[in-house]
Amino acid sequence: MINVAILTVNGAAAEGLAFDTSGPAIRDCLPPETFSVKQQQVVPEDKGLISAVVEKWCKPESDIQLVITTGGTGIAHTDVTPDALAGILQIMIPGIPEAIRQAGTQKSPRAMLSRGVAGIRNKTLVVSVQGNPDFARQAMQVILPALKHAVATITADAA
Repeated sequence: MINVAILTVNGAAAEGLAFDTSGPAIRDCLPPETFSVKQQQVVPEDKGLISAVVEKWCKPESDIQLVITTGGTGIAHTDVTPDALAGILQIMIPGIPEAIRQAGTQKSPRAMLSRGVAGIRNKTLVVSVQGNPDFARQAMQVILPALKHAVATITADAA
């Protein structure tokens, strides 16, 4: 079983002015026989807060093996998730966001504007996907086939 944490980056949802739709969309994409969502949180577009939550989930003693963030991956001045994650990831895995962007451009050329990132912190795989629930679902379909192997490899290396 892979233990998962989902972080939604959305100021309106964090303030209770909107519903988090992308976090639940991601959760629904995870087959329960393989993935167990242990943490789910919503935060505003704040680099320090995003980093702090992800760092907490990625501590060596944590049981979280996969963190998926959703939102804040675009090019607006408020889109700070990639910057927050780049500052804390120890190993970058560029192939994951490349695959997400490539698949996304088949439906919308705007997908190439996503600045999503992926990498490893301690023994945890961290992947950022778009905040639009449809694009988040599509991203999950792209990466799901590789997640089990990636997590197994990372956790074997950390043992």
